[in-house]
Amino acid sequence: MHRLGDDRRRELFDYWFSRGAGDTRVLTRATRGGPLRVWVPMLERYVWGCETPKLATARYVFSGHKYQQLIEALPIEQVALAGIRPAHLRYARERGIAAQSLFEGRSALARNFPEPRRPEQLDRAFDALVKALSGEPGRFLVLQTDSNPINRLLLFAAREAGMCTVCIQHGIFQSGSPPHIVDGWTADYMLVYDRYQRAVFADKGMAPERLPVLGFHERPAAEPPPPPGPARRVCVMGQPWANFHSDLEARYLAILRSVFGDLRAAGLDVVFKPHPREKGQHYLGEFGECFEGSMSEALARFEVCISITSTALLEATLAGRVAIQIHDEVFDADRFDEAGYAHTIDAADLTGLSALCLEAAPVDNPDLELLSPPELAARFVEVLGKLDPNAPPHRKPASRAPAIRVG
Repeated sequence: MHRLGDDRRRELFDYWFSRGAGDTRVLTRATRGGPLRVWVPMLERYVWGCETPKLATARYVFSGHKYQQLIEALPIEQVALAGIRPAHLRYARERGIAAQSLFEGRSALARNFPEPRRPEQLDRAFDALVKALSGEPGRFLVLQTDSNPINRLLLFAAREAGMCTVCIQHGIFQSGSPPHIVDGWTADYMLVYDRYQRAVFADKGMAPERLPVLGFHERPAAEPPPPPGPARRVCVMGQPWANFHSDLEARYLAILRSVFGDLRAAGLDVVFKPHPREKGQHYLGEFGECFEGSMSEALARFEVCISITSTALLEATLAGRVAIQIHDEVFDADRFDEAGYAHTIDAADLTGLSALCLEAAPVDNPDLELLSPPELAARFVEVLGKLDPNAPPHRKPASRAPAIRVG
C-alpha cells in the first residue's frame, strides 16, 4: 500500500495554515465549511458518482476543467479529468472524456483538518489515486493550482505514479506578494503567461528553468474596439478581498465607493460585476443592480473594465476592451501599465478616471500573444516536450504554518 508519510501529510495543509497565519479569515472559511465539509463530497458522490476511470491511459490528466479551450483542442484519447466537483464530471461525461472523481480524497481531507483524526483514510485515498494514475512513462498531471489540499494530494499521488506535474498559471501574481502565497512551489513546473510573470516568480526564488512561458490559457472572444464617447458602458469587476483581512475589505470598499461616485457624477453608465466568491456579501446592494453574467458576457456587453488587481483586466485587454487598473499599494499590487496589461490610475487621485473611460484606447501589448485553441494546444505540447527533468529545484520559502500534529 502506498502511504503519504508524515512530511507529505503535513504539506497537504501547509498553504492554508501559512495563509491563515496572516489572513485570519482563510482558516475560518475552511473550517466553517466551505471547501472541506465532510458531508459535501459524500453527497456529491451519491449524486454524481458517474466516472470512467481511465486516468492511467491518458497522456494529460487535468485536475478540473478550468482550461476548457486547451482540453478540447487536444486529442480526446490523450486527455482525462480528475473531478474535484460534480460539474467537472458532468463536463467530462458530456464530452466523452475519461474521468474519475476525487470525492474520496476530499472526504478524507475533511476528516483530517485541522487535526489528523483519521490519517488512515488519507492513506487509503492516496493509495487509490496512485493506482489509478500509474501507467506508461511520459505522462503529465496538469493543475490550476498546487496550493490547496485536494490538488496537493493528487499531485503527490501523480508523482508517486511516475508522472510529471505541471501547474498552469491561472491568475496574475504580484512582485510585492509574499513568496509563500503564490502557486508553483510544489509542482515540478509552473507554466507562466509571459516574461514579466516569469520574472515575478523567479524573483521569489523559483528556478527560471522550471518556469516555461506558455501564454494566456484561453482566447477571449475578440470584440471590435470601442469608439470614444459617452455611449461607453463601464463594468467594475469585484474581487474577494472581504474573505481575507477586515483591513483589506475596508480599503477595497472605500475604493469602490470612490470609483462609483466619480463615474456616476460624470454621467457614465457603470455596473458592478461581483466576483463569484463575493456572493452574499453585505455591501453588494450599495452599487445598484449587479451584473451576474459570465466573463465572456461581460466583455461582450461592456466597453470598459475596471478592477484593482484582477486578471480580468488582462482578459479585457486581450479581448480588445479598455482595461483600467485602480492601483493601491495596500494590495501589494504591481502597476499593470508597466507590464502592458491595462491602463493604471492611482486610487489616491481618480481625477482622470472618467476621461480614461471616455477616451482611452485598448492597451496594445505585442508581448501578449492571442493564441487560438489549436495554437494553444500545439504550444502546450511543444512546451511540455521540452521540459528538463534535471532542472534545478526551487528554493522554497520558509513556511509560515504553525507546527501541527501529523499522527
